[in-house]
Amino acid sequence: MTKNYKVVGKVKEMTKEQWLQQRRFSVGGSEIAAALGLSRWRTPFDVWAEKTGHVTKKDEPTDAMRFGTLLEPVIRSEFARRNGLEVCECPFILAHKDYPFMTCNLDGYVKLPDGSCAVLEIKTANAFASEDWANKGAPLEYVMQVQYYLAITQMRFAYLAVLIGSSDYRQVIIERDDEVISIIIQKLKEFWRMVETNTPPPVSGIDNNILASLYPNSRPTVLALGKEHEALLLQYEEAKKAMDEAKKRKEEAEAKLKALMKDNEKANCGEYSLSWKTSSRSTFSADKAKEILSLEEIQSCMVESSIRTFRISKTKPKSIAAKQQ
Repeated sequence: MTKNYKVVGKVKEMTKEQWLQQRRFSVGGSEIAAALGLSRWRTPFDVWAEKTGHVTKKDEPTDAMRFGTLLEPVIRSEFARRNGLEVCECPFILAHKDYPFMTCNLDGYVKLPDGSCAVLEIKTANAFASEDWANKGAPLEYVMQVQYYLAITQMRFAYLAVLIGSSDYRQVIIERDDEVISIIIQKLKEFWRMVETNTPPPVSGIDNNILASLYPNSRPTVLALGKEHEALLLQYEEAKKAMDEAKKRKEEAEAKLKALMKDNEKANCGEYSLSWKTSSRSTFSADKAKEILSLEEIQSCMVESSIRTFRISKTKPKSIAAKQQ
């Protein structure tokens, strides 16, 4: 099998700025599912906004990401021990030889007895994600990531090793699927064309935060939307009405259950467990602050911020006299 990739960076020799630059001008494995619209957490619009520089995301790792990085060599070593195979690190960023916007940074590769190699991808997950890995399966996002790596490296299969919680180790073998890989490449070429032409993909419901970052400030102008957009307004109104009705039903059920519980802290009903527990919290009292602080001292503690509020209302019909003028 011919070599299908080229080395475009050595991770340990790259500065943070160089790494961010490389990340911006290509799609990495952790982004592929989102770019194709298959992620539960990110959307194509989200990835597009970052790649085009319209938004800049903070590159601060979360605790989950930090511990995942710390545990990676431990899981890599455990995989080698359990399988009796030699595992090597891959401290390089690899790019597809024909499509340089397709890049990956492997967690490792496995040397097989026949002289070939397999991809090793390492994950950590909390205990609540156990069902995602049931029956030797794996979340779709990670399956797509591995197929993406197989597309770039031309390897035949990959091992996906995961540590769930603190002690539940599992591993899955994912075979190369050329049909899936063909679809990934075609769809990603379409996505990257949108990046290059600065053409935004369609937005979805979870893009509201990205849109707020993209357009943080409003201007005193009025945009005239066309008749073709009335369906969106109707969708909004119908959904809002359904949510209001659902909220009323929820609050009614909650009130009736509280009336049944009275002063009991907990209750059981079939497979359900109910809790209505007393707790305390601290809140800021403006009246108390006025007794202790001067008006100037209170104002010095105020922090000004801005937010765009979205509302929809029906315009009042013009009067007959106004129409005749």
